[in-house]
Amino acid sequence: MNKQFSEINTTRLDVKNLKPINDEVTVYQDKKKKGFLIEVSNQGLVFFYEYKFNKKIRTVSLGSYPSVPLSKALQKWEVASKKVLDGKDIWLYEDQSVVKNPASLQPANTSEELTRILDQIEIRKFWMGLDSINEISAITRLGLKLILLTGCSKDELFNATWDDINFEYRVWIATNSNKDERELDLSTLAIETFLEIQDFEHHTAYSNNKIKKALMVSQNKVLNLSSKSLDRAIDEEGCKKLTIKEFNLEDLQASYRFLHKEHGDSEKVGNYISELVQLKKS
Repeated sequence: MNKQFSEINTTRLDVKNLKPINDEVTVYQDKKKKGFLIEVSNQGLVFFYEYKFNKKIRTVSLGSYPSVPLSKALQKWEVASKKVLDGKDIWLYEDQSVVKNPASLQPANTSEELTRILDQIEIRKFWMGLDSINEISAITRLGLKLILLTGCSKDELFNATWDDINFEYRVWIATNSNKDERELDLSTLAIETFLEIQDFEHHTAYSNNKIKKALMVSQNKVLNLSSKSLDRAIDEEGCKKLTIKEFNLEDLQASYRFLHKEHGDSEKVGNYISELVQLKKS
């Protein structure tokens, strides 16, 4: 997708007046505020901070308008840029917490400390690219999309059975390998994705006795895949095919959490992704 670039002065700027140029994604930049970017598309407006670290260009989200006003985005940019000048690679911090919370300079002691957030363009490339790569199975594509749509872990997804999902109440009781349970609200798009998996498996089993037998043995599992299939789909080669810098399953989870904080609930996240990838509504 083409991008337009345009210079602006953010002093006394009314961001409500910013529009995409020729209906293309437009990136506005203020040269006096190095790295502060405003990306405007027909889906909305997002603030970003772009910087270079060890000769690599990094981009972190500062929030979406109107949830984050311009003044708040500029405060975040100022905090972030100071950290970078101090030698901090803030891109490494989960959910850009170093940007949101200036007092928190140390990454959390978790396995997710290297997660990153996919931006608008990357989400669009991820979603639409999966559908165009023939080497990725339909179930693998849908499984990857569910992580972005629900924030579930790989563990929870592979443990999921159809009995865990209540489509009427739009809830999934997700369970990890430690038997810890949590309730995940499901957006319309997430439900449609689950139903697409169910429909695909039933139709495939109807014409393939081996698959039918495997489904019976699987004890009603949602995903009947190798445990490494999702990781392989977005390995280094997979990311090249998607034309996205390297990311992993934890990054998809972190991206959902970020979107959930920005938009408020799972349904709004689903609607945002639908609009972003231009899914037609029935």
